[in-house]
Amino acid sequence: MRKKSSLYIIAIVALLAIAFLLYNYVNGYEDELESLSNRLDIQMNQYDELHSDYIKLKQDNKKLGLELDDVLLSHGLEHDDLLDDIEAYEYLIDVLTGGYDEESYQNRYMSIVSNSKVSLGDLQFDLPKNGLIRTDTSTFEMMIKLELPPEFRDKDINNNINDYPRMLTAIDYPKADEEEVSVEYFRVYYKDLEIGDQLEIKLPYYLTKVLDLDKRTVHVMITDDFDKGSDYVPRNIFKKVFTGGYENGGYTETYEYLDDHTYIMNVEDTAIGMRFEYNFENSVRMTKQSRESSQDLFNTDVLILPEVIKIGESWQHPESNQSIHVITGVGVIRQTLIGPLETIEVSTFYDSDPFGVSKTYYSKELGMVYSSYFGYIDELVDVEFKEQ
Repeated sequence: MRKKSSLYIIAIVALLAIAFLLYNYVNGYEDELESLSNRLDIQMNQYDELHSDYIKLKQDNKKLGLELDDVLLSHGLEHDDLLDDIEAYEYLIDVLTGGYDEESYQNRYMSIVSNSKVSLGDLQFDLPKNGLIRTDTSTFEMMIKLELPPEFRDKDINNNINDYPRMLTAIDYPKADEEEVSVEYFRVYYKDLEIGDQLEIKLPYYLTKVLDLDKRTVHVMITDDFDKGSDYVPRNIFKKVFTGGYENGGYTETYEYLDDHTYIMNVEDTAIGMRFEYNFENSVRMTKQSRESSQDLFNTDVLILPEVIKIGESWQHPESNQSIHVITGVGVIRQTLIGPLETIEVSTFYDSDPFGVSKTYYSKELGMVYSSYFGYIDELVDVEFKEQ
């Protein structure tokens, strides 16, 4: 009996010890959260006071004299720190109060503003997400510019916000004819390139995150071997089924092949039926169309895909100068509901909305398989081939 009592006592003591440890752990975690919250409150209050005093001085049209020096000294600042601190605390409030949780901490590199461009002769465009560039130009230029977070005098905050590797100086690239490399700017320029030449520019992992790229290597191939637009039309297909369409009810496309270079596409959704005739001898052009499937086709001439498929190739709609179509990717792996497909990416830029870009993806012998237009998505979900 005495032995059982001893065991009970030991078990109770152990449970109390575990409870004590859990209590201290939870309290310690809460204390840490409270400390971080208080620290942020202090920083925000300091910024608010400093910013309001600065605005008041500007509104009163006072010169940057003793009055401003007094304000700065009251905040423990030097005269030349004013604008830097205002910029820094504005950034701090935007980033930290915008949901600075564990996920945003892991993705803090995304808060670095970036701009990456590629130039091929007279063409300039964004660096492709898959890093693949096939071109026949004799020159190649690549530029990346980063706007890094401001420096904070608070060491703990500064270490968190500015805890990133020196990404641009870590890029591995072949010796260039011209090069400029710093913490915030990267530029390389190659000239006198010939057919068969290749360049590989290897980017550090975190830079691909900042630039939102799929690959770490920019692979440049100088070649005169390009696909044709006609490679990316539907071949031997009876029907394709898509999501999207009118009120997202989905739609179908059925095909009638008139000869080796011409087909009619009938589109049926929940609202209306349409017919289009395409010619694809080299380029792909819409040559006829109707608004109702029961009406006759009338002539038109709209370029859908150019004869040569190479990155940077661009064209405009003949009836509108408000938009421009550009091939912005080749060899792009596009995930669809029927599986991953190798595609070309065509981006359409609109003058009426500088931030609006629609993207359309074409796969060989399937034609269009995916498109996004201001949040509306059409995606291929089924294909039915003609019987041989």
